Amino acid sequence: MADLSLIPEVAWREALRRAEVVRPLAEHPRRSRHLVRTAASALGLSERQTYELLRRCREAGGALTALLPVRSGGGRGRTRLPGAGEAVLRRVVEDAYLTPQRRPAAAVVRDVAARCREAGLPAPSANTVRRRLRALPPSELRRRGEAHPEAAPVHGRAPASRHPLDLVQVDHTPVDLILVDSADRAPIGRPWLTVAIDAHSRCIAGFHLALEGRRPPRSACA
Repeated sequence: MADLSLIPEVAWREALRRAEVVRPLAEHPRRSRHLVRTAASALGLSERQTYELLRRCREAGGALTALLPVRSGGGRGRTRLPGAGEAVLRRVVEDAYLTPQRRPAAAVVRDVAARCREAGLPAPSANTVRRRLRALPPSELRRRGEAHPEAAPVHGRAPASRHPLDLVQVDHTPVDLILVDSADRAPIGRPWLTVAIDAHSRCIAGFHLALEGRRPPRSACA
């Protein structure tokens, strides 16, 4: 039998978190696949991993040690993250990467590390996070990229300009190119171009090129 004093505190906390979900499900008289899917989503695990936890829980009579994270033997295509770390990674990918204005991979790596520190969890390596981003299906990236609402048109006429710089109009548009990470050439996203146009001379009064941040609203200033 393993020395329980050698089990890390993080592993005990993860086992307690799992027990809150797995123990009631193991005792449920009618354990449907829908309930298992819900539990898997709550735990940040796959259905297969959740069924394995249920089996271990039943065979051990609900013992907490049966729900401790098991170190993976690795292998191509398999995750090496514990359940809590996997859940943190998924949340950051949803909040920061699968958005119309995707944050760069380096920013996602920093966010994952920061959230893991706050939760007292070991952070995955930068390469692990980058591999996970590269593994996202293109269909998911396209669907999330179109999730923002369309801008509502503003009707009417702009006031007439009498001399240069009397009226400057500002417009925002995504640039028609995809930037890639300098280290692994993974796609980062499309930058936004903000242009200030002098309404009298139609000259460019200034511009700003940005990658991060939300899509800015359309506006005009006098």
